[in-house]
Amino acid sequence: MNQRQFNSLKKEWYSKLKESGFQDIEREVGGLQVFHGRKNRTSEILNIPYEVRLAKEQYYTLLSQKLYDEGVEYANKNDKKILELHCEGINNVSIAKEINYHRLTVGRIINRYVRKWGITQ
Repeated sequence: MNQRQFNSLKKEWYSKLKESGFQDIEREVGGLQVFHGRKNRTSEILNIPYEVRLAKEQYYTLLSQKLYDEGVEYANKNDKKILELHCEGINNVSIAKEINYHRLTVGRIINRYVRKWGITQ
């Protein structure tokens, strides 16, 4: 099956799914399929605006995807470790203690890669 045939089949099935009332939990953002969900009680319980929670979710999703892309080069092994911990939601102070860096250094390293990769918070 070539790309044209695949795209035609994909379009046909997406049309059938839409007609049936199916709602996908993923959507395309910048050429990537990312999870999205309906507003849920988590953000209400934590008193976090839904839009803020969604933005953070997208930020960490994009950062995690970029982190494991092939060909991504890091200045050293600690840079990758810092970004891995950051993607897990670990705060800069805790990361700094684990890596034995100053918290501001951790923040600068994260910001350097985020800017380099064009990801916004």
